[in-house]
Amino acid sequence: MNWEFDSLYDYEDDVFELENQQDLSYFRVFHASPNARKVDILANNVVIAENLDYKEFTQYVSAYPGRYSIKVFQAGLRRNPLIDAEINTTPRGIYTLAIAGREEDISLLTIPETEIRAQPRMLHLRFCHLSPNTPRVDIKTNEGRVLFRNVGFKEFTEYLTLDPGNYDLEVYIASTNRRILSIPNIRLRRNRRYTIYAVGLRGRHQDTPLEVVISLDGGSYL
Repeated sequence: MNWEFDSLYDYEDDVFELENQQDLSYFRVFHASPNARKVDILANNVVIAENLDYKEFTQYVSAYPGRYSIKVFQAGLRRNPLIDAEINTTPRGIYTLAIAGREEDISLLTIPETEIRAQPRMLHLRFCHLSPNTPRVDIKTNEGRVLFRNVGFKEFTEYLTLDPGNYDLEVYIASTNRRILSIPNIRLRRNRRYTIYAVGLRGRHQDTPLEVVISLDGGSYL
């Protein structure tokens, strides 16, 4: 279920005459800060999520295209926001807003879903690096095919078109044979868009270890 917030945008009644729902924009928030506590999220001072925990997504918010103030607070508080940022959305634009970095260096990363030419019976996959202490990485299949190369923190790739099926993927330090994470048996279905997010902290004895979160992106169904 998508939420519509006319109150998110300050406008006169006759400014926006939307012909259909396709003129709306959509955004959601992903909590990817490994040491930040649960958070509340406000868009133009409207609460869109409460108690969002690490590795959780909000639902997509449908809203009029334009500029929005996004504030992220520690859950239950409304003073001293962890993040106070602005985003700009376009008609039919779809965005994931990632709460990225450690709490002491936290920020909001806007990740748009780029327009792609759909290929029947295929799928589209991309990668986003949100692990603060992990260096640049390559993503390969277990057969050695490089899917994404040299991706750094807070960077994301374009979508890659693949055949549907089960994949065993591996994360390597970029340009080396040093594997730091295995992602076995990922089932990816046709006619869908996915993003693989690397989150957490690399190294032993971490409360939030390096791992991935795989999301179905809004372009699959919005």
